[in-house]
This record gives sequence, structure tokens and C-alpha cells, in this order.
Amino acid sequence: MSEPTHTIHLRKTAAGYSVTVEPDLAGFDFNKTVDDYKYARTYAKGIRLYRGFELVDETGEAGA
Repeated sequence: MSEPTHTIHLRKTAAGYSVTVEPDLAGFDFNKTVDDYKYARTYAKGIRLYRGFELVDETGEAGA
């Protein structure tokens, strides 16, 4: 049985910016909500480098 494809999602929320890995990865909790876009983006990029998952920035601020 093959492993599911995991994706990192960076989203704007009422509380700030949410980084989630979907589907959940057993034994790891990468999900985090912070109030700073640059911090959230750096955190998400770190997960991408560490695990090799695709990063989807849904904030519309990637060019900012």
C-alpha cells in the first residue's frame, strides 16, 4: 500500500496565518497558526525542505 500524498497549506485566517499538513501525518503535528506571514511562510518552507511535501500558499501574498 502506498503512502498518501501530503500537502502543506498556508492560509489566511481570522487569527492570522494557518499552516497545515494534509492529510495528517501520524506521529507529527506540523499544524500551526501564527500572526505573521513571513514567519508562517518560513515555517511552511522548512517543512517542505524537511519532508519534501508540496507547499500551496493560498494567501495571495506570495509575491509580497
